[in-house]
Amino acid sequence: MNCSEIRQQFVSFFDEQGFQLLPAASMLHPSIPMSFVMSAGLVQVETVMSQLSLEQGERFILVQNCFRHFDLETVGTTPTHLSLFEMAAAFTFGTADRGLALSNMWRFATEVLGIDKQCLWVSYFKGGELGGQLLGEDRQSYEAWRGLGVAADRLVGLGIKDNFWVQSGNLKGQDSQLRKCGANTELFYDRGNQHSCNVACSVGCRCGRFVEFSNTLFIAFQIDSVTGIVEPMTTPFVETVVGVERLAMVLQDVDSVFEIERYQVLIDAMLPFVSSDLRSSLQNEHLVVVADHLRALCVLIRDGAPNAGQGGRKRLIRKLIRGVATRQFILGIETDDFLPTMINVISDVFLLAISEEIKQKIQQCFNEDFNRFSKTIKKGERQLDSYLESEGKLSAKDMVFLERKLGLPYLLIDWNLNNRKIDIPYQEYLLELNTLKESEKGNS
Repeated sequence: MNCSEIRQQFVSFFDEQGFQLLPAASMLHPSIPMSFVMSAGLVQVETVMSQLSLEQGERFILVQNCFRHFDLETVGTTPTHLSLFEMAAAFTFGTADRGLALSNMWRFATEVLGIDKQCLWVSYFKGGELGGQLLGEDRQSYEAWRGLGVAADRLVGLGIKDNFWVQSGNLKGQDSQLRKCGANTELFYDRGNQHSCNVACSVGCRCGRFVEFSNTLFIAFQIDSVTGIVEPMTTPFVETVVGVERLAMVLQDVDSVFEIERYQVLIDAMLPFVSSDLRSSLQNEHLVVVADHLRALCVLIRDGAPNAGQGGRKRLIRKLIRGVATRQFILGIETDDFLPTMINVISDVFLLAISEEIKQKIQQCFNEDFNRFSKTIKKGERQLDSYLESEGKLSAKDMVFLERKLGLPYLLIDWNLNNRKIDIPYQEYLLELNTLKESEKGNS
């Protein structure tokens, strides 16, 4: 089952139960002016809530792109992380009842999608301390899952960090002192012992054996971030979300989200542009980062993101462009045809319907910062060459100077030294970098 089919199945399943489909929002939401939409639904649905007088049991469906800038460095290092991805969400307002919501998710996963029940695990909130208050175990979710036939040894209780959601306090136009919160419970697909890091591996482990693809949040409380007091909300709600790409990974039985059909088309389209002498020794991480970042750029710029620059959204666009550019240098991609070709493929594969005008805007935005970055790289590489000519090696201090002061990315420093078969003082570099960061914190 591909991503489009998963999305349609989700919408159809909840539509049959009376949920109202809302249009997807722009990635530039006014409540988060420094970033982009990061989760499926809440800020968008709250916009609808402010315009409607919600009645008990009001229900909505939303299929939404999300962009998590804090995952940029993780892309390519795990089998499940994307910076921009698609999530489908179902909301019920005026209740925080566990039974129906969890039954719906279980039926969707096992009956509609046909996922083997024997491969499913569940996490739930085991209790913990929040704002100085001790919160009890979410026994209602535990009992609801048991009633659906989930074995006790497949139900894993986790703490505040994993299974209790608290709304961000950085939303513009909202009272950041009062933040919505509540217990959540997640569904995981077990990829098998062959993906396990050790014999004690279980839900919550980050090794990649357990793929979390669904999260149901019971938002019934709000916390005062000043006093720490947790109190019931006037209008509680339930939000059930699924990660479309992660579900595709499970249903297509592949080892990574980058092996699902849509990303394989992107990667295949890249290969003809890669330097021929590198194709036999390609590091897949570079290809998947380019695929991820270019998709994100296309969606964000299509929705009105600004050109690359300093601060807020401009900085995030710059990080995406320079992440792609760095890998282009490593992969030997130089042709001017590369970017327009990839934009066309991304538009077609992800059904983005990008107009010719927007395609030109994406290219212009990319090329402007790419050219600036190319000059930065050349300056950094000249200094790197100077260090090697005079010292025959690169010290940790030199590496940090090249990266933090001259803007030469660590990946390109590493690539240059590896090509010259020069050892990298990696541990010393990390120590030097951390010392500099601590010094910068102290001066801020």
